[in-house]
Amino acid sequence: WFRELPRGVLDSLPSQQVLQCESEEDFVKVVRLLPQTEASLLNWVINLMADTVEFEDVNKMSSRNLALVFAPNMSQMADPLKALMYAVQVMKLLKNLTDKTLRERKVSSSKVNPCDNRSGEAEDGDVDGYNQEVRH
Repeated sequence: WFRELPRGVLDSLPSQQVLQCESEEDFVKVVRLLPQTEASLLNWVINLMADTVEFEDVNKMSSRNLALVFAPNMSQMADPLKALMYAVQVMKLLKNLTDKTLRERKVSSSKVNPCDNRSGEAEDGDVDGYNQEVRH
């Protein structure tokens, strides 16, 4: 489905900036540059990947395996060599964001108080992270 889009989800990002990312923080910063539509699509796929990884013991799909499958579909490049190098970095981006989402879910679920109407909110009401930023 992603290959059929007129443009790749990550095509609006400066490829050089993506290639220079080395940490989770770097990936989060570069993803903030996405236009709203692409950011929403990326958020959706990251959450889909996280949902799938939660059942890794059954489906054998780790965040790395899923990133390997999805990465080539996130951008469209004419030069096959550049596309391959870029896909490797996009794989790291997807894996990092999926792992970050899984960690945030774990923290969020550990703060759930069944007697509190605000279940799932951080204690200070400010949840930092990629997923929450995309929603705004």
